[in-house]
Amino acid sequence: RFNLGDGTSMPALGFGMYQINDDDVVAAVETAIKLGYRHIDTAQAYENEVGVGKGLVASGVDTSEFFITTKLWPGNPDWGMPSKSYDETIAATKASVEKLGVD
Repeated sequence: RFNLGDGTSMPALGFGMYQINDDDVVAAVETAIKLGYRHIDTAQAYENEVGVGKGLVASGVDTSEFFITTKLWPGNPDWGMPSKSYDETIAATKASVEKLGVD
C-alpha cells in the first residue's frame, strides 16, 4: 500500500479497465475483485463507468473496501474541444461518481 498525505492509503496495484466495453467490464471487475484487487481504475473516456459500478455491486464486497480512480476528460482545443470550465469539471466529477455508484 501507498500512504497518502491525508493519512489514508491506497493499494499499490490496481486493475485497469482501459478498452473493456461497458458490457464486458462487469465480469472483468467481478473477476478482479475475486482475485483480490481492491484498486479499480477507469476513466470517462473509456465509457465504461456504469459497467464498473455494476461490477462493484455484483461483487458483493462493500464499496468502502475499494479505492476507485477515474479520470476526467479535460477537453482538447487542438481537437476542437474546448477545455472544461470549473463548473463543467465539477459536473463531470459528479456524473462519474453517480455512474460508478460510489460516494
